Amino acid sequence: MIRNDRSGTDFKAVPSAGLKYLELDMPILGNLHLHFDAGEEAYVKLSGEYRLFPSYTAREGDRLVLKGRNLPAYLRHGQKERLRIDIHLPEETAVDLTFLAGVVSLNGGYGPLSVKGFSGEVSGYTGSDRVRVRLRCGDVSLAGLPGEADIRIGLGSSTLRWSRLLGTERVRVRCGFGGVELLVPPDWAQKEEQGGFFKKKRLHAPPGASVSAAVWFGGLDVGSSCGFTAP
Repeated sequence: MIRNDRSGTDFKAVPSAGLKYLELDMPILGNLHLHFDAGEEAYVKLSGEYRLFPSYTAREGDRLVLKGRNLPAYLRHGQKERLRIDIHLPEETAVDLTFLAGVVSLNGGYGPLSVKGFSGEVSGYTGSDRVRVRLRCGDVSLAGLPGEADIRIGLGSSTLRWSRLLGTERVRVRCGFGGVELLVPPDWAQKEEQGGFFKKKRLHAPPGASVSAAVWFGGLDVGSSCGFTAP
């Protein structure tokens, strides 16, 4: 562990056996990278300004918990160095994230995923069959999504990608002001409904799969995911 008054790094490791949940609640999240590749230990690595680090990081039973109230420090001093949080977890870990502003990068994972933020970005690949994302403003760019997903953005954009279909997809994406792009294999059937500024599209294929998207004001496009391969 290295610390100084302004910046540094911090490292926390816990046993991964029996770890089922990640709970993170921080106003200023910075850049969070989630990796689902933990071996015998799950761990958290922090870099940036120490005053913006989580004030609490611990394992509580089957949960890894990170909490911080770093908004006052951010408002007083700003951010001179990028805050980065890398967390390595077992692949089935359920994730619950709450933040005011931040960027989330997903690198796999199969457990339920919940993201609630005011402003930020959510991107990467997830194998989770239960995904819930809520952003007041920001961007969501996700690949995978093999099961149920509910994505809602007040102001911003969303791009969702599939390299193949399993027939288990139940995906809804809603955007108030902005745009939605669906990149899908060419065999998806498409049904479009549109009226005024409100745009809505539903896609059905193969049997059992369903994706619906709606934009109240903005663009809604469906394109091909040819050339894209999921990790």
